[in-house]
Amino acid sequence: MDGGTGNDVLLSRSDAGEMVAAQDGKTQIFATETAAFKAVNDTLTGGAGGDTFRFEGMVNAKDEIVAKHVNADGTIDWVGVTGENGATHDHWVDGFGNDVIRDFNRAQGDKIEISAHTAEVKSIQHKDSNGDGKNDYSVITVISQQGNAGAHDEDLLGTITVYGNLVKQSDIAVTQTVYGAYEKVGELGGAHFDLEDDGVLAGGGTDGGHHNEATAMANMAMYG
Repeated sequence: MDGGTGNDVLLSRSDAGEMVAAQDGKTQIFATETAAFKAVNDTLTGGAGGDTFRFEGMVNAKDEIVAKHVNADGTIDWVGVTGENGATHDHWVDGFGNDVIRDFNRAQGDKIEISAHTAEVKSIQHKDSNGDGKNDYSVITVISQQGNAGAHDEDLLGTITVYGNLVKQSDIAVTQTVYGAYEKVGELGGAHFDLEDDGVLAGGGTDGGHHNEATAMANMAMYG
């Protein structure tokens, strides 16, 4: 996606399906569906202006867990779902794949935002693409840091490879927000993943209208 000129939000949401559970290296509730799922590794180009490269992770869960948290109007209480930790992958956060930012420019006001239930930046690595001995790009690794041996602790959510300025911790803002993978049971025709997730929000918009934001948790982490 290409932001062109202006201060835009380039939004990438979960499009890699359910990641294998980090705790046991094997649990994947929707393994067959995920294997057939076409993961999209997004390439984001901000262009001129102060752009926000935003990555959001969707909460997903076993069908029987979701069924326990259906509201009277048929919508799902995804915050309630995140309290289900009786077994590995009772719930989890869908991955966003291995995305690329082509032109991160701090001087223009570019910034990176990561928002997902229990999201954490595990590492920022600086690497050399052409072997000249100078680091010229960054790789951000994002995981689910749930702690206390929860249902999806330490799951890999994805990587963000960044060209342009080398990324510092202060360039990244992380918020732990609950976003649901879908709004109502059955709306995806028996599937559990939705691809209506990416786009350019012109003029600094913050709402893509593709999902229902359940809540923003109070604990916000600004890396820096």
